[in-house]
Amino acid sequence: MPLRHVPVSRRVRALVAIFSASLIAAAVAAVSGSAGASASSATPVFSDGFESGNLSQWTASSGLSVQQQVTYAGSWAARGTTTGTPAYAYKTLGSTVSELYYDGRFDAISQGATTSASLVRFRTASAGAILTILRRSDGKLAYFNEVTGVTTVGPAVSAGAWHELEVHVLINGTSSLVELWLDGTKISALSKTDSLGTTPVGRVYIGDPASGRTFDYAFDNEVVATSSDFSPPTAPTNLNASASGSLAVDLSWTASTDALGVTGYTVYRNGSPLATVSRGPTTYHDASVTSGTTYTYTVDAVDASGNHSQLSNSVTVTPVSDVQAPSTPTGLTATAVNPTRVDLTWNSSTDNSGVTGYTIYRNGAQLDVVGGAITSYSDISASPATQYTYTVDAFDAAANHSAQS
Repeated sequence: MPLRHVPVSRRVRALVAIFSASLIAAAVAAVSGSAGASASSATPVFSDGFESGNLSQWTASSGLSVQQQVTYAGSWAARGTTTGTPAYAYKTLGSTVSELYYDGRFDAISQGATTSASLVRFRTASAGAILTILRRSDGKLAYFNEVTGVTTVGPAVSAGAWHELEVHVLINGTSSLVELWLDGTKISALSKTDSLGTTPVGRVYIGDPASGRTFDYAFDNEVVATSSDFSPPTAPTNLNASASGSLAVDLSWTASTDALGVTGYTVYRNGSPLATVSRGPTTYHDASVTSGTTYTYTVDAVDASGNHSQLSNSVTVTPVSDVQAPSTPTGLTATAVNPTRVDLTWNSSTDNSGVTGYTIYRNGAQLDVVGGAITSYSDISASPATQYTYTVDAFDAAANHSAQS
């Protein structure tokens, strides 16, 4: 039966630092025999970790750095700029695999007129050559079989723009398989049964480890998995932010959808991951802000395979200092309902940023606190034949308290 490829052409959001590069080594078994149908759900083997602001998830690198000037999604992407020295990073997988799926973004910012540049290389655990996908000096995408030494040339790839490259590799001797997709379209000229030896893949490279190449390339959204579920959730919509006093911001958004189910959301503040939110709520309370500082928020969704959606709309908010106290509660009454219970009622207070709650005092000492929408209280801790004096004050989100009633 021919191998079936589950399409992976839909866009993949960069896996942020909070989805660390997990090596599910024990779960990945080598594939042998003839090509068969791919697994029904993805098993992420590696994600780039660029959103952490470094290359710490990669085993080794040279001439490649993480920067914020040229990115596809999120705040960080890798970039290699060279006039002859190697510029690459590679990841040694926790366990070798005979079948894998690669999905990544690249931007050929510039390239030498006489040199090619590697986009992704697959090698054995001991760095033995298997295959390379590259962009030639004439701008054409090519597949180089490093076992047989044969190069197959495909379509031209424009410079100065982000492109999605997807590769499916099955190591199976002379019946090995390579399939390529560029920007969601399968490249028939570069997809074929080939001879790639029998040693499974143990390393994945981005960039070019060879010398003598001239290029300036950016890389983002680098994902390696053992099956082809790269379809991300839809982006969260209708993100709203409001300052809750001077020391907090409240966020809310409309939930995302996904074929396998959304498992959570990542909240970004000023382009950096701030927090993760589980699947249920679509709200977040940021209590780590500074009064008078402007903040920009975005949110993305993540599914069970670790695929992140595109970012939501961005919202900007500036919490400001609130020094105005609520008005004093009026009309306080106290009624002895029985020997051990006194019921209190009062008129609600007003405040420029909203009343958060009320403090009840008995004989000058704090007795309890109620929410801002509540203007009554039952004191059930009274003692018979004992006289009590009650007062109430109002407070806001900035902890400004009114005078006592």
